[in-house]
Amino acid sequence: MAEEGSPMNDVIRLGSDMSLLQSTDLELLRHITFPTPFSEDHKEQLRNVVDARRSEYIILFIKLLNNIKKCVDTILDFLLVLIENTNFTEEWANISTKTETVDPITPFMPYLDSRDGSLLSRVYPVFAAILCVCDVEKFIKPINQALDFCIVNLRGINPSALEISVHALTFLMRNRAIRRLLRKKHALTYLVELVVAQSDSVQLAYEIGFCLWMLSYDDKAVRDLLKLQIIAKLHDMLRTYKKEKVARIGLMTLTNLVNLQNKIESGRTSGEWYYIGYSDDEQEDDRDQRINIYQDMIGLGMVRTLTIQSKKTFADPDINKMIDNILEILEKNIDETTSFADYKQEVLSGRLDWTPVHKSERFWKENIKEFESENFKILQELAAVLKSTTNPKIMAIALHDFGEFVKYHPQGRKVVNELGIKGNILSLMEHGDPDVQKNALLCSQKILVQKWEFLNQ
Repeated sequence: MAEEGSPMNDVIRLGSDMSLLQSTDLELLRHITFPTPFSEDHKEQLRNVVDARRSEYIILFIKLLNNIKKCVDTILDFLLVLIENTNFTEEWANISTKTETVDPITPFMPYLDSRDGSLLSRVYPVFAAILCVCDVEKFIKPINQALDFCIVNLRGINPSALEISVHALTFLMRNRAIRRLLRKKHALTYLVELVVAQSDSVQLAYEIGFCLWMLSYDDKAVRDLLKLQIIAKLHDMLRTYKKEKVARIGLMTLTNLVNLQNKIESGRTSGEWYYIGYSDDEQEDDRDQRINIYQDMIGLGMVRTLTIQSKKTFADPDINKMIDNILEILEKNIDETTSFADYKQEVLSGRLDWTPVHKSERFWKENIKEFESENFKILQELAAVLKSTTNPKIMAIALHDFGEFVKYHPQGRKVVNELGIKGNILSLMEHGDPDVQKNALLCSQKILVQKWEFLNQ
């Protein structure tokens, strides 16, 4: 039954004036003359009506897109509701197998280069939803066109174009072959950089997280994401956003990473991809750094963050289950990542990194007496590293460790003063690197204040 005020009436009127519509077409359109914006009830009714005669509606929509450009916004508004049904998009993508003269992709092509942001926000999600269920080899050209549009806009110069691109990627990333194409275009770095950078938009953060979750199903994509510090970014996401859907998608991604590490540990995966340095495009690989997702998560303080999160009551009980599962796995592995022997080897090498020992409260409490060996030799080596290095990260880690030593050793202030590095520490509060400044300040406070614990009160 036709409803007054429906924009579909304008399509019917214009199509009739152009002698474009047959009697069957008119019948089909009159059954979907719902007013916009759609209520949830109308969305459900629209899907049900179209589902009953899906092929006929798809052929009709393609005809309208090809011929009634004045009403393209209206047609796309209806399609934005219908693409939520996978059966609809799959049949659209394969419509040429039923009607050879109908092309599923061509109708969208004239609109893809539009400068009308409102039109692009409609056409790209519909286009992407259909492409993600297409034969990738057959439609490689339009798929590359869609990916290239998204990649250009992921740089965030145009906020509106960024939102359109990320939303389109939430459809494209559902196809494994398309995920591989995105990775080969070296675009993962742009996605990772966007995590938390767009902290004022919960929806955008969720959609970026969704794309990363999809990518976390691909082993080689995970290796690239780890090189881009994805675990640190996901950690920031959990601490920044309060909305459940963002927490859920972040935890789902972390769960995939934990499961992958479990596969590596149990030998249920093959190949060399699980070395960080391994590259498909290089003949020589740096295989010094093997993937250790547990270690990275523990080192970043994920246990503390998840413990805090576990005390919250979420509407979705699966969130608490995911938190508990990840915590259980990390706590089982924490002993292996808090060895003093490993710490000593790292300091003696001079190549300090944010390995789990540095931020592990348990490590400092249980191993603080080990630092006394050979007249505090390990601290002397750490002091030498601090004095000689020009690497800001190494400086920050050394400063952090001296602060932790003062915090946990009963004679910590006296020992550090006797090492003759207090002046070095104080001077680094004016260093150009903000992380060095921060750790120098914290370390200085612990050295200068009699009761360091009062600093947090």
